[in-house]
Amino acid sequence: QLYKGGPKNGLFLQITTADDQDLPIPESRVTFGQLKMAQALGDLESLNSRGKPALRVHFTESVTGGLVTFAHAMERALVAHAQA
Repeated sequence: QLYKGGPKNGLFLQITTADDQDLPIPESRVTFGQLKMAQALGDLESLNSRGKPALRVHFTESVTGGLVTFAHAMERALVAHAQA
């Protein structure tokens, strides 16, 4: 919670993914996966509303595959930035 209400410094990266298996919350209309996603989106909105730079990356494939794809994209961006 500190990063949302603290000083306006830092860069924030939020990585989310759908659960392979989602479980119901007993006596609730939402699942654990829905609850976790709602919390993540609320955190992102909190950062955005305070003018803090935040980026959300959502993996639609496996976590491992998503991280590999993301790492390659970051490598390409860093190389392009260094050449500029």
